[in-house]
Amino acid sequence: MCGRYSLVITPDFGKRFRVHIPAMGLRSRFNIAPGQAAPVICAAGERQCVAMRWGFVPAWAGEAAYQHPLINARSETAPVLPAFKDAFVSGRCIVPASGFYEWKEEGSRRVPFYYHRADGNPIGLAGLYTTCHPPGGPAVRCFALLTTPANDLVSAVHDRMPAILPRDREDDWLAAGTGNPDAMLAPAPPGMLVGYPVSSRVNSPDAEGEACIRPVATLF
Repeated sequence: MCGRYSLVITPDFGKRFRVHIPAMGLRSRFNIAPGQAAPVICAAGERQCVAMRWGFVPAWAGEAAYQHPLINARSETAPVLPAFKDAFVSGRCIVPASGFYEWKEEGSRRVPFYYHRADGNPIGLAGLYTTCHPPGGPAVRCFALLTTPANDLVSAVHDRMPAILPRDREDDWLAAGTGNPDAMLAPAPPGMLVGYPVSSRVNSPDAEGEACIRPVATLF
């Protein structure tokens, strides 16, 4: 399960993801958590960068579903599960990120690890979005991250990882029905990522700042 990620906004963010930066601008965030709003890229003609809440609730779901929004969707089953199958066809999105966190169980402790591209470039995570209708509140767009089996690097910590879209397949992903989803939703290839343990301060969704992604031990 991917439960946190980071997004460092650089001057070339708009060029990298081929979007116009929203008028209110974007700020770097180092510990994006479920329930929070984050920038998401979807396509309705041309690419758009919009704020969505992390935590997917199908439009048809009852009030109880809002107590436990879905933050992840398995790439192997999302195309057929009732909760996700419609969004898999018409609600694909890209979630820009600089890296992501996974937690390793060590006895009674959970040790956070941070993963990012070895070359420092941002990544586009595969996501699904919909419009949900929280009881007593306005309609909001919400999203979930697709996950794949972990690659060799991440599997030392967790058995799942977010699906990182190949950059040359991002348009295919947004254009539902184009290309083979299995080829787009594969584990990250060897050598793409590096990972290391970080401070347990990221356990709190309120933690922010560059210290969240600072290594506390040697890269592996």
